[in-house]
Amino acid sequence: MANSKEELLESARENLDENDYESALEDLQKIREVDANDVSVLHEKAYAYLGLGKQEKALECYDAAVVLGNVDADLWNDRAFVLQSLGRSKDAVDSTRRALELDPNHYAALCNSVNALFDLGENEKALEMASRAVELNPLEEEGLFLRAEAFRRLERRPAAVEAYARVLKVNPHNTQAKFRMEQLERYKEMDKVRRWDARWEKWSGLERLPFVIGFLLPGVLLVALGALVPTIKGGNVVLFRAISISVGVILILISAAVMLSGRKGRKELLITERRAKEAPEKEKKEKDAPVAEKGKKK
Repeated sequence: MANSKEELLESARENLDENDYESALEDLQKIREVDANDVSVLHEKAYAYLGLGKQEKALECYDAAVVLGNVDADLWNDRAFVLQSLGRSKDAVDSTRRALELDPNHYAALCNSVNALFDLGENEKALEMASRAVELNPLEEEGLFLRAEAFRRLERRPAAVEAYARVLKVNPHNTQAKFRMEQLERYKEMDKVRRWDARWEKWSGLERLPFVIGFLLPGVLLVALGALVPTIKGGNVVLFRAISISVGVILILISAAVMLSGRKGRKELLITERRAKEAPEKEKKEKDAPVAEKGKKK
């Protein structure tokens, strides 16, 4: 049976590796009874609580370590992850900032900072942090994806497409990146429809009125003239009447077509916009979820 502090700590870590969190907590609690100020014990205890899904208890352990003046970048980063999972994104950003002060090249802290900044809507700052992560490790998938997400949220679509392509080059099976690429393609189609609709809108209202009148009035006059031809003596009355009325009707139809021409473009725009927003809610949540799944040591 493990009795010394070192043996208990080793036993706890073995239990953590085997996902036996309850046994790990028992070992760690025995150490706490002897040494309540051991930061490494608090850190491992927090991992055990995370394994049991008890984020609040894990945060208590991290906060206790912070009070002791902890200078471990990993601990501050793991604390940030828990804070974000509890919806405290601003505090999470502060915690990652402290981790990066202790270790400016802490990759996981950079990534967790990006996710927290996304929650706060600070996308420019998130892009800056994601770019630092990519610069630190250009082939790491997580940083590449977060940078692509930052471009997308900033509506820099060409840059986002290029960034997602880099993600897929590193991992062709990244379903999140594939989803975003498809989404951006739908936006591209939507922009194309908008451009055509804008051209038609130039002919709307008063701008279109002179063009409409130019066809409508002659058309009405020709139809009226064709109707009055039977009262005029001489000439080929039947042929003249047919030509006059036919041309007049054609001109009237052209004016009507010009008046209605903008509606089709607007309808296509609405359909495309709806398709771009109709991703199932469950899938959308999966795509927007933070990439990091747990606190990491890097």
